[in-house]
Amino acid sequence: MLLRFLAHADRNVHAANILSLLTPGPLAQDARVLGIKVSTLGMNPGRLFPLSPMALRSSMTTERHHLVHGWMYHGNLAASIASAASRKKTPVIWSIHHSLHDLSNEKPMTARLIKILARISRSAEAISYCSNVAARQHELLGFCSERSVVIPNGVDCKEFAPDANAKLALARLIGAPDNRLLIGNFARFHPMKDQVRLVDAIADLTLRGHDVQALFVGAGHDNGVLRGRSRELNIEDRVTILPERKDIARIAPGLDLFVMTSSWGESFSLAAAEAMACGVPAVVTDVGDCAWVVGDGSFVARPGGTLSISAAIERLLALTPDERRAVGMRARARIEANFGIADYVNKHHALYAQALEKRASNAKSSAAASISTRLAGEF
Repeated sequence: MLLRFLAHADRNVHAANILSLLTPGPLAQDARVLGIKVSTLGMNPGRLFPLSPMALRSSMTTERHHLVHGWMYHGNLAASIASAASRKKTPVIWSIHHSLHDLSNEKPMTARLIKILARISRSAEAISYCSNVAARQHELLGFCSERSVVIPNGVDCKEFAPDANAKLALARLIGAPDNRLLIGNFARFHPMKDQVRLVDAIADLTLRGHDVQALFVGAGHDNGVLRGRSRELNIEDRVTILPERKDIARIAPGLDLFVMTSSWGESFSLAAAEAMACGVPAVVTDVGDCAWVVGDGSFVARPGGTLSISAAIERLLALTPDERRAVGMRARARIEANFGIADYVNKHHALYAQALEKRASNAKSSAAASISTRLAGEF
């Protein structure tokens, strides 16, 4: 989402550099292609404490920064430390892309970090959440509600668009019969994503006589969990797993429907929104703002409920192809009207302008107060 934001932002207004706490991965090259400088602190996962104020200050002083935008929890803390360590006290904006149904679901270090951020949240100029539910959940944990701003994720509806030829191409790519119903899930493997539920739902739907194929695309699936589960259920031929790909905009329009099965943590399912922009109906679990994104309660399932997920999928499969296409086009219209990338960029630019204007106003007030104090001393 960060790269998509920067790709569409007006960099003549806000030029950007990226500081990665960890050693950069494949996305760094995508950023460089956009002409964005990427530097790193070279930290190791799981060993992000302590964040060195001197290292952060050094990274800040190599470039002239007017504003620091933290991205996710560790980035938010790093942004605040960097600002505090700098002489200018650069204004800081936090971004939170995670919902918090239960803090015990988080890793101990992440839970500790969230509590630290809650205590210092008033120091940020703004806290940008990508979902209303996430904002409320964090505020209940002590995050400053006065700093809250909700900016839902945005989709480039020119890049993600319907393609009448995509279904056949996708079926050929994964070796599925042309007339089989293709159900996709695009996400890295992670316990919060609960993708095993979709494998179980596919087994249930197959037993009910539906000719369906699940397609999982994302990093981490080489751990064999989904493959092992499909083997246990004797539906290995109905589950296709592909590694992470950069051509999702080409693959997504070939789906008959998209299914997001997250049990927790999901704030705004960007993958579901992108599929919807491609004219593909989406089933989501009721986590974060995902039900709001879909906008149709008929296709919202209970988190952690295999039968609920299966039933929501079956309601879509019961429709005729023309009816499903109509649902898909309504889904695309919803994304275009409410979650376009231009709106996402414009809201961030407005947030930047507001933060910079507030800091400039405070600086003028401080300067005026200082002059007043000196004059009073002279008399």
